[in-house]
Amino acid sequence: MKFLLTIPILVASVVFPIRQITARGQAKDSEAADAARGKQVYAQKCEICHYSASREKKIGPGLAGLMKRETFHNRMKADDENLRRVIERGGKDMPGFRSSLKTAEIRDLIAYVKTL
Repeated sequence: MKFLLTIPILVASVVFPIRQITARGQAKDSEAADAARGKQVYAQKCEICHYSASREKKIGPGLAGLMKRETFHNRMKADDENLRRVIERGGKDMPGFRSSLKTAEIRDLIAYVKTL
């Protein structure tokens, strides 16, 4: 009889954590970067100074192929973290956008720049 009582407890202890993991996985998916939203952010905040389809300088450097390069124009390694830093803090003649862009918008913007 005791054996029959422990079966539901064992099942619950196995099923419940699996559901938690699934729920967490879904939450992470909803937080995933979205290049289409990033393109909208780019149009609003970046396009005025940076070409997206060229490496030519506009006001700032063209961003075509930026994330395929070894380094940015400022000699920082071309990776997501350094791009996030530049977006947030700004650069030589670029203002920082930490106070005007949300974390998710920056993540989306990085996803878009990676498509250029």
